[in-house]
Amino acid sequence: MKSSNSVKGRQNRGSGGDPTILDNTVFYDRNSKDVRGYLILHNEKVYEIAPVKVIVSKNLVEVIRYEKPVVLSQPKYKTKLDKNLDDFPELKAEREAEKAKRKEEYKRRSAIMAINNIKRIVDCNFSAKRSKFITFTFNDENDFDIKDLSQTHKEFKKFIQRFRRFYPKLKYVAVAEFQDKNGRGAVHYHMICNIPYTPKEKIAEIWSYGFIKIRDIKQVHSVGAYLAKYMSKNTNDPRYGKNKKVLRSKYLNKPGVLYGKKAHEFLTKHNLYKTQPNYISRYPSHRNGRIVIGNFDLRKLNPAQNNENAGK
Repeated sequence: MKSSNSVKGRQNRGSGGDPTILDNTVFYDRNSKDVRGYLILHNEKVYEIAPVKVIVSKNLVEVIRYEKPVVLSQPKYKTKLDKNLDDFPELKAEREAEKAKRKEEYKRRSAIMAINNIKRIVDCNFSAKRSKFITFTFNDENDFDIKDLSQTHKEFKKFIQRFRRFYPKLKYVAVAEFQDKNGRGAVHYHMICNIPYTPKEKIAEIWSYGFIKIRDIKQVHSVGAYLAKYMSKNTNDPRYGKNKKVLRSKYLNKPGVLYGKKAHEFLTKHNLYKTQPNYISRYPSHRNGRIVIGNFDLRKLNPAQNNENAGK
């Protein structure tokens, strides 16, 4: 007999009942075949259904379980334009309110996705033991507006060009922020990079715009999360305008995203079916229902791998 909470709708068609219930002890049931996904036939087309997504950012793994499985490679549906609603002011106002609400929700979700994307890219390319976390500030002696992000971005890119003369293989991700605590409103940058040991005075000389500060991040669990916290501040600040909040080098490694059979094989290989996550987060989704995310650190599961990566 099906539960009254059975998932309904096009995305879950053919699931055959309720999804597996998760808890903190056993994140996934090894015998649950729906982890591997399945196929459905809809409008004479076959679609792949995936109730699980695995995101691999080097040693950090996110296992995402959807209450309403996602449909892979589904077509984009074109919506018909609304008819002229000038003769129906109440309905027009209602439609416009709904549109404004969807727009705000889209902006909020886009900001969260951008933060998560940078977090994962940083974790893919940098380690706490082998990377440097540097804050760059501007003094008042510069001949450009240190409160104008378009101008400071231009000068920061010039600095990166000078920096590359010393470190041709430089990789970096930098987050721009406004210095509001002291009332200056000046831009400063938080940057993680892969440079070897370099005296602080040498870096400051190459920077040449003001002061720098090097933070010790050797004990940081996720350097991506450490940098991403600066992205989450003042996300709606109008001073950013159309300028990027994050600057980064090209050709950085990207996280791996696995669905279906490949996700199942990864979970089996690393014995994550019966492994308790380091921590679990949950949130509701209008499209996919209840979403549960389990976060794993492969270095804690395999100490030998941790020692091997320490030398990289």
